[in-house]
Amino acid sequence: MGYAQKMELEELARLEKWVENVPMMTIEGQPLSENVKKRKKELVEQALANAAANGGLFEDPDFPPAKGNANGDYQPAVYNGGKPVAGMPVVTQWRRPREWTDTPKLFKNDWEVENVVQGFGIDNRWLLSAINIVSGNREQLDRFFFGEAELHADKGFFVCKIYRDDPLSDDDWQVILVDDRIPCTADGNPAFARNVDPSVYWVMIMEKVFAK
Repeated sequence: MGYAQKMELEELARLEKWVENVPMMTIEGQPLSENVKKRKKELVEQALANAAANGGLFEDPDFPPAKGNANGDYQPAVYNGGKPVAGMPVVTQWRRPREWTDTPKLFKNDWEVENVVQGFGIDNRWLLSAINIVSGNREQLDRFFFGEAELHADKGFFVCKIYRDDPLSDDDWQVILVDDRIPCTADGNPAFARNVDPSVYWVMIMEKVFAK
């Protein structure tokens, strides 16, 4: 064995023993605190009560369409106070998935990559690029929905979590409640981000959560 080969083997052996090269743990955000769990429970209870008072389907009072504009527009109130924005699709109605497809389903299946289509007028490529990365990983998508993705789908709402690193808080997990009403254009189709398969709608819920 030559000197160079010997030195290479010794270096490899040293690196194998080096602590910094040994994975110690995988950190994927903080575990859910008791406050976060309590908040989730409270939101579910509120949504169920709201659904019972609205014909069985939840309507989010904190994220409504901006009704009453002069042009009859129903832009999401979060965008420019509900007023039209140049280049943005004109939203004329908010519809639930069952209103634009006969076979609505949150996810397509567990094995196909479900690519997403970006909506016009909103530059949120940073978000959709990240979503595309995990679009083929059902386990990661389920975590966004607390592992209870379709538990309350029949009531028209979803409770989701997003991680926001806040050095001043012990609760970096944010719990977000949304209904499944999606902004649509005059043709009845979703106005913003959507799945390639028109019967699948998890991307729309995810985008709505981040908007809220």
